[in-house]
Amino acid sequence: MKDLKRALTRIWTFLVYGGSTHLRTYEKLLLDSILIALDSSDAAAIRAQLASLDHIKRQHNDRMVTFHFFEADRLPRISNRDGEHRLATYQLSGEAIKATVVLFSHRGLLSSLEFSKTPRALEGKHVAMESAKAKGRAFSLPQTIDRSEHGSDGEDSSGRSK
Repeated sequence: MKDLKRALTRIWTFLVYGGSTHLRTYEKLLLDSILIALDSSDAAAIRAQLASLDHIKRQHNDRMVTFHFFEADRLPRISNRDGEHRLATYQLSGEAIKATVVLFSHRGLLSSLEFSKTPRALEGKHVAMESAKAKGRAFSLPQTIDRSEHGSDGEDSSGRSK
């Protein structure tokens, strides 16, 4: 019954909101690389989140990939549950692109994978990847847009939405 509910939810979500149900090859590689750097409990939480991935939305010429989960309230969270947390920063270089990629979590769930340049040139190309676990709060692309339009990142000092 749960599988049927999930399938119907996916169909409804796709018809109403669009998006994709599959990660692209380079997105999988980026996510796999951070799992190696995380402690075992955080890596297990991210694996569980990815297994429950409902759909992915790509926006701004694929520069921002957002993750949406089936029954997100039941998923395990990573240890850092800040409102906006930079999990990793990747430096990509290759024949097709030189870009920075940032992986964000939000309140313990994977939130977005954000590219400094459109990643469309990555598909099927060889790219060298360096990753470094980042520390502290960083502003994501949506927060940056919000700050430029409204002068606020949409959260109070405790990380709660206003």
